Amino acid sequence: MAAKIGVHRHTLENWEKQYPEFLDALSRAKALEQMWWEDAGQDGMTADKFNNGVWSRSMAARFPDEWRETSNSHVTGTMQVTEIKRTIVDPRNSDA
Repeated sequence: MAAKIGVHRHTLENWEKQYPEFLDALSRAKALEQMWWEDAGQDGMTADKFNNGVWSRSMAARFPDEWRETSNSHVTGTMQVTEIKRTIVDPRNSDA
């Protein structure tokens, strides 16, 4: 977003701290961004070609509070076991 409007990203961070109305607008824009990506994922489920792995990782990186992946590795004897846990919280269906 900063690049699009021609400012440094730290400028946006400073504006967030300095101007409550800018923080509010940015929060609304972030919610719209998340809705767009979630809709794209739903559309992708019925598409001929959809890379759900890339989409899922993108969601976890963009929206870590609602879409996250964690992994836990441990060694048992001579074998390494990796457990990947996906926690997906859809804020549209959340009571929180």
